[in-house]
Amino acid sequence: MHKILIIDDEKDICFLISEILKDEKYLTYSAQNSSEAISFFSKYNPDLVILDVWLSNSKLDGIEILQEFKNINKNIPVIIISGHGTVDLAVSAIKNGAYDFLEKPFNSDKLIILAKRAIESSKLQNENIDL
Repeated sequence: MHKILIIDDEKDICFLISEILKDEKYLTYSAQNSSEAISFFSKYNPDLVILDVWLSNSKLDGIEILQEFKNINKNIPVIIISGHGTVDLAVSAIKNGAYDFLEKPFNSDKLIILAKRAIESSKLQNENIDL
């Protein structure tokens, strides 16, 4: 069973994403700020991270958390989400190693497809490294 870490300062959003992914048989964990996120990342070693860019009451923003995760595991797929998406923000996220960028509100089917693709892509990268 694949593990997904969801990071958003809004508990309702974490819950919503979690329910969508649980229906697809994923195991989910949620964090509301950067310290929880980094702690959970180390503890659970997720297969995918879904990360909001703007986190209130958080030491680091989403891009900084993305960089931290990439320093720990450069092949971890991270889908960035934002309710205030701009082209510049999306480009910045991708340049910093994000797998993709989703603007809120997003279509649940699109989220599911992206999650499956991101995990599969990461799995293939890791298999290639092992070979």
